[in-house]
Amino acid sequence: MFYYSTISRKKIIHHMSCPAADRIRDENIECFETLQEAYEEGYRLCRHCSLLARQYRKGESDSCTYSQEKGIAFFYTDQALVVTTSFSKWKIVPSEDGLRLQLYHQNTHRSAHDWESLIPGYHLQNAKRDTIQGYLEYIAEHDDYRLRNPVQTNPKTKKKDSTPPKKGTRRYKKQQRREEIRTKKYSIRRTLDLIDGLHCQKTGLQPA
Repeated sequence: MFYYSTISRKKIIHHMSCPAADRIRDENIECFETLQEAYEEGYRLCRHCSLLARQYRKGESDSCTYSQEKGIAFFYTDQALVVTTSFSKWKIVPSEDGLRLQLYHQNTHRSAHDWESLIPGYHLQNAKRDTIQGYLEYIAEHDDYRLRNPVQTNPKTKKKDSTPPKKGTRRYKKQQRREEIRTKKYSIRRTLDLIDGLHCQKTGLQPA
């Protein structure tokens, strides 16, 4: 649960254990069930509650030094640490309960399971580390492995031409729904890439 004040102009949420949450009067306190719900309403974790913010402030210098050595670029936002390398793009984010960090990897191709991800265009990486530094080291190791073991892709087989479905048929309706979903996902991904690009321009980094 994440708590906030209904009369505050600042869209900030807190864990119940946060001193700031204790100062909110009972008649003015509301809550979100999940961190994602709060994000969708434009809220962010306070910097005392955010594990990501605390670790970033504490280890920023070491992270910068390590990243420069490995050719990694990153920038910090209230919701994620966005990491880019010559091979891939990543996001280190708080978990749904806000108590640990998780790593998301940008998809290299569209997947039928994209809609299940909390971050459109990214999938949850099966890696568990306790710190930002630990995830940066994992990313460097991942890219080093990919450099030494490039992914072998099979040439795409050319599909046989098929007659287009007739308007009003079940097949036509399914095709229209697939196109609508594909267009919506593409628009979301383009919007997120644009936001990341603006952050990169502001911080002097090169977008992936």
